[in-house]
Amino acid sequence: MMTRSLFLFSALAAASASLAVAKPNFSGEWTVDVAKSDFGDMPAPGSMVMQIEHADPKIAVKQFQSGGPLGELKADLSFMTDGGETKNNVRGSAMVSSGKWSGDSLKINTKMAWDGNAVSIVETWKLTSGGKNLEIVRQIVNDQGASTMKLVFNKSDKK
Repeated sequence: MMTRSLFLFSALAAASASLAVAKPNFSGEWTVDVAKSDFGDMPAPGSMVMQIEHADPKIAVKQFQSGGPLGELKADLSFMTDGGETKNNVRGSAMVSSGKWSGDSLKINTKMAWDGNAVSIVETWKLTSGGKNLEIVRQIVNDQGASTMKLVFNKSDKK
């Protein structure tokens, strides 16, 4: 009876381990694919590149955007994946973000004020196409309403 219980326990432990979802690593250089992305109410940029260094639970992002009506943007951002808060600043606006894993997706919640208006942003990051694409679904809520955009990035061959 003892060996049967031990066997059952071992089988359950192995099954539980196989159900655990591996956390993706977002490190790399990512270029937005304008044709595959949906910018919602916002105009598409001419180009957007994110250089990501990910060593869980820390993520560092250098973002470069040019062209389009919003002009040039350079931002250095940091996020945590363990629920810890990070503070960033984009174009003079302070942001407070917290990230948390949801299976193999990362959800980042951000609160900020933009031109005096309260803004809430929820981003869901997910690797697709065997890690060749990074999809970010961005839900933005402010005093004027809500909008959603889907950004699709292609991984660069650069290391």
